Amino acid sequence: MMNVFLIALIIGLIAGLVDIIPMIIKKVDKRDTISAFLHYCTLGLIIPFVSWGITPWIKGIIIALLAALPVMIIVYPKDKQAIIPMLISSLILGAGIGLIAFSHVLSWLLKKFHNQTIALLTGFITGSLGILWPWKDINTQAFGDKVKTVGYDWFLPQMDSEFYFALLFTILGIVSIVITELLASKQKS
Repeated sequence: MMNVFLIALIIGLIAGLVDIIPMIIKKVDKRDTISAFLHYCTLGLIIPFVSWGITPWIKGIIIALLAALPVMIIVYPKDKQAIIPMLISSLILGAGIGLIAFSHVLSWLLKKFHNQTIALLTGFITGSLGILWPWKDINTQAFGDKVKTVGYDWFLPQMDSEFYFALLFTILGIVSIVITELLASKQKS
């Protein structure tokens, strides 16, 4: 757990440094610069440990924007032009913290629970195949004023250029995975 905390702290430190570099170049007040740095250090410690059922980069964006909102409210009357850079840095750094934190959690899971993690990821991919299948008709139904997808009618493709492109890219994907695995096994030995 201490390793995960240190990684989260390092992610926050890096995000804080990335955020304050333009502030240092523009010679922004030291108190504001330190505040921004500590803001992202704290977010680096918060975002990896929040468990929401959404994509990690979206989670990072939401938390970063929510954390920056009070600062934006305070800054807006004094400097209206500062809001856009604050929004952009919150979006980019929040997404980055979320993605990096997720990759470290996934790496830790693969080290500690390799077979179970691979089984879970395989299940996610297999469960997604029905949605990803390109040859389907979408069945929709109106619920009041909203139209929602209620199912799919899957069919086999016709042997046309679309099918051959899909087959080509499937084969290229399989070949790239095999080559990657072969190179990885050579590096291990």
